Amino acid sequence: MFPERIETERLVLEALTHENVDVFELYQHNAHDAPDIDEVTEFVPWEPHATPKETKDFIDAAAKNRAEGEGAEFLIRLQEGEKGTSSHDTGTDEIVGLAGINVEWERRTGTLGIGLRKPFWGRGYSGERADALIELAFETLDLELVAVDHFDGNEKSKRAIEKYVEAHGGQYDGILRNWYPDGDDVRDAHRYTVTREQWLENREKKKAVTRSRSHDRPLPRTPRNGSAGAGTTVSRKRRYYRLVSTLFAPRGNRGGDEISHVGPPRHAEGNARFRH
Repeated sequence: MFPERIETERLVLEALTHENVDVFELYQHNAHDAPDIDEVTEFVPWEPHATPKETKDFIDAAAKNRAEGEGAEFLIRLQEGEKGTSSHDTGTDEIVGLAGINVEWERRTGTLGIGLRKPFWGRGYSGERADALIELAFETLDLELVAVDHFDGNEKSKRAIEKYVEAHGGQYDGILRNWYPDGDDVRDAHRYTVTREQWLENREKKKAVTRSRSHDRPLPRTPRNGSAGAGTTVSRKRRYYRLVSTLFAPRGNRGGDEISHVGPPRHAEGNARFRH
């Protein structure tokens, strides 16, 4: 039901299983003493892992969730050529973060969640991952609604979510009061949704714009001195079409700043324990 692997322009999403990630590799990024862990977990309803055993249990729970058809959690890695945390690393197996979709079949709704390591904030990866999972929700899982929410006060996630939800024709639904238990507190959350109808209508609009621009393309100009300049005209046209393709392709929304989104109350941070 859920794919084992999803590839986008810059990312690779692999099923979160013991076959795809070593417990200690994942633990070093979720541990209580991991770099930037306080910032990464500021707006999530889960605590950093105290021991590798917690990380193992986390992976086990993700596998069980997938096997029972309740959702899918993915490990995010980089495509070949994409820069890692080191200026010399491109296309590595380095862990970028985690992403997931939790499914409530009775409501025909999928709720997204994500958590990114701080070095990868601000690259638009949240939007790119959302493009892929929204398409999965509507075209593969046959759901009717995709939802995402974030804790009140999480401005980075707010900007990222607003950007990709708008890009898919969705909207802000409102604030959910006392929605997430968080230790001794109960926190508010903001909810956004995209319906299947909105997604399809928006996709058709983008295709129409792309077709319109292709019809309006400039005709090749006759060079003044024989063949000189002809290659330049073709080169400019090709650059123009690459730009149009980038702007209006269904995938590739590169969002703004993003951190993490929370998810449905049952799992308290998307289908994974991540945040926007």
